Amino acid sequence: MTHQPAASNGPNEIQGRVVIVDDEVELTNALVEMLAKHGYETAGFTNGNHALAALKNEKFDLLLADLMMPEIDGLTLLKAALEIDPNLVVVLMTGQGTVQTAVEAMKSGAFDYILKPFKLNTILTTLHRSLDVRRLRMENVQLRELVNIYELGRLVATKLDIVGILQQACLAAIQVCDADEASILLPDEHGQDLIVTKTCGERIEHLTGLSIPITGTVSGWVTQHAEMITNQGRLDTNRFPASHPREDILSALSMPMMIGEKLVGVLNVNHTRRAALFTPGQIKGLGILVHIATSAMENAQLYEQTEKQLHHIAALRTIDLAISSSLDLRVTLNIVLDQVISQLEVETAAILLANQQSQILDFAAGRGFRGNQIERSQTFVGVGYAGTAALDRRTISVPDLAQAELDPMIESLRASETIRSVFAAPLIAKGEVKGVLVLFRPTPFHPDENWHNFFEALAGQTAIAIDSMRLFENLQRTNQQLLLAYNTTIEGWSRALDLRDRETEGHTQRVTEMALRLSRAMGVFDDEDLVHIRRGALLHDIGKMGIPDEILHKPGELTEDEAAVIRKHPEYAYKLLYPITYLRKSLDIPYYHHERWDGDGYPQRLKGEQIPFAARVFAVIDVWDALRSNRPYRPGLPDEKVLDYLQEQSGKHFDPQVVERFLSLLKEEG
Repeated sequence: MTHQPAASNGPNEIQGRVVIVDDEVELTNALVEMLAKHGYETAGFTNGNHALAALKNEKFDLLLADLMMPEIDGLTLLKAALEIDPNLVVVLMTGQGTVQTAVEAMKSGAFDYILKPFKLNTILTTLHRSLDVRRLRMENVQLRELVNIYELGRLVATKLDIVGILQQACLAAIQVCDADEASILLPDEHGQDLIVTKTCGERIEHLTGLSIPITGTVSGWVTQHAEMITNQGRLDTNRFPASHPREDILSALSMPMMIGEKLVGVLNVNHTRRAALFTPGQIKGLGILVHIATSAMENAQLYEQTEKQLHHIAALRTIDLAISSSLDLRVTLNIVLDQVISQLEVETAAILLANQQSQILDFAAGRGFRGNQIERSQTFVGVGYAGTAALDRRTISVPDLAQAELDPMIESLRASETIRSVFAAPLIAKGEVKGVLVLFRPTPFHPDENWHNFFEALAGQTAIAIDSMRLFENLQRTNQQLLLAYNTTIEGWSRALDLRDRETEGHTQRVTEMALRLSRAMGVFDDEDLVHIRRGALLHDIGKMGIPDEILHKPGELTEDEAAVIRKHPEYAYKLLYPITYLRKSLDIPYYHHERWDGDGYPQRLKGEQIPFAARVFAVIDVWDALRSNRPYRPGLPDEKVLDYLQEQSGKHFDPQVVERFLSLLKEEG
């Protein structure tokens, strides 16, 4: 059943337009008549779908609906009605209410929840409160239509740019108040003055960047009291002596921009063409605008700080990678300076390294200098800003050199550089001053605490880099000295062996040189392998140190027992060298160079490729040199016979592949 809208026969003023939906015809009719008598324009329905059709065609303030109905229940009707008019105020009625259904109704957007049966006063009170809510909602809609909320919201969501937010806020303020110009003033870094940061309006563009004192000014009063102030007509100069007099301002409003209890700026709006009053709606809309703008500024600042922190972390990570991957101190210091210049907003920077003996700070690396005077600069620890930073182990900050003492190093640079501020941080690692990181700017500079903290963090990383590079250089130098000592010792052992066995004097050096040449020619050994081949070749007969002189130096032919003793020298070499860790990879030649390709060698009777490749290579060289050399019991053989012997023993004594490559090498070298 559908009820047509009933005209009010009560007061002349309509209280509001109400849609009533209940499947009980008597209750619906009673509510329609009762509300009409109290000034409401009503429309009653017993079918929810018919009510939705009416809501689509007409504008209503309230929906009063039963929760339990056939075809379409109250919750479904509620959701569908709010889709038609999101600002509609909905009150649900039920005779079977529970806490759960009440909560569900409120979650779905109901304003109130009434249990049946109810008294007349109850329903009227509820409807009165509902209409108040409706009015507030509609006022908010009107305010949102006046304020450029969408543009400001889009700016917050996409740009996160404080300058853009201030620009949009200025334009929106003019629109809200139908004003002629607007400006936003932000406190300076010391909180003593206000800076005109953004202006909108042709007549005030020149004021951008001006510093406005807090004491005695309108904006200053707003800053100090965190309260809005309006002015109609000319400014009371006795109360507020204008720092920049404006005769053309006919009415003005200054509103504080607050984040919580913290004031972040002042918004000024002026009428210059007409003396219009600021209406309550405009002031309310401006308050909403200020709230949005300050929230956006806070988000932008947080975003900017987060971005800066991420950049700082990335810079420290870059330096860490340089420390771990670069073996050159100059390369690492240049990477450090690249990060210093980009992250700390300075034009020039230098790193001075400390000489612990002379107590002099010498130039090591620099960035951004026009001349090369810095490269010749040095200062003593304790002298000037850099020297004081090194001596006192603390950061020295000079934001404005015009108000500071002279520094000899800076004075020497001023011929080619413009320097107005300087910052020096000691580079300390493991309790020792490694040097000083010095920054220069051509203008006065007053950085905040975060800047100083990151500056000192970069100095700490730089100190670690210098310490790591110096440790590496010292370690490298020590390793080189150790390797030199190893090699010298090995060569000394080989010479001692040659002195003991005069028959083979010079043999060790010759076979070592030729073994390295053939190993390179084989093309299967890397540089590390060649190091071990060289050591093995030098020590190939070290086992003969364990052979008695009467056998080693016997001029005649050896007996079988004596030959057996001689054949033990590879085992003696193994026992002598294996305990020496750095020589274990060199054992292949001393232990296996008497093995034969056909398996008839000693000491292990290895065969073919069972024999280590280095030993197979050396075996050819060892026999080749021995046959060519003179012995007390025989003269050396001619080269032709030696080569014939090698070819004849290919596949028997020697690896055929090695013999073939060795003969080719001899031809190549002539």
